[in-house]
Amino acid sequence: MTNAPASRDEIFDYSPITERPPIVWPGGARVAAYIGLNVEHYLIDRPSTSIWPGTADLVPDPLNHGWRDYGPRVGIWRMIQSMDRHSVRASVLLNSAAAEHYPQIIKAGRERDWAWLAHGRTNSILHTGMEPDEERRVLTEIVDTIADATGRRPRGWMGPAMTETFNTPRLLAELGLSYVLDWTNDDQPYPLNVPGVISVPYSAEINDNMLFGPRA
Repeated sequence: MTNAPASRDEIFDYSPITERPPIVWPGGARVAAYIGLNVEHYLIDRPSTSIWPGTADLVPDPLNHGWRDYGPRVGIWRMIQSMDRHSVRASVLLNSAAAEHYPQIIKAGRERDWAWLAHGRTNSILHTGMEPDEERRVLTEIVDTIADATGRRPRGWMGPAMTETFNTPRLLAELGLSYVLDWTNDDQPYPLNVPGVISVPYSAEINDNMLFGPRA
């Protein structure tokens, strides 16, 4: 199977929310939510997510790379303090390169029993255009690296910048993953058309980059 164009119905079915049975959450809860904590690594020698377009194509780009690098150096430690204060457990969307470069963050997460999700190798490289065999190799390396670093095999996935190929859910299922966060088209989890894989919508509208990033 190649990464050929596919119809929407090959990935998921149309399901109007008005025609679904109510979801029964554990303990009779009426709402379920998760704290998606993005722990990412960016390459210094290529353009990536930026807050100032004026220098975004430069290499090196101290302004924008500095903004990206602030997270693992400072931002996450302040977030950990806040989550500890309120007894909140994070669901961490982890670049496998971050597991290699930031062992102190991994140690802090293991001490707090964070849930670990695979989030690509680095957010400087998007997951598009790969043939199935290449993508299988890349995904296997990412999942194995995160499992070795955290002591727990990830069950969920979000691609860098929520990118996939048409083969990604199937390949993730082969690796034992059971949910993806890339599709932002719903308020509720729903099944994909790959057996055993569900979509858990990611609220891109309240992502920090959407809230605080540049405005057109």
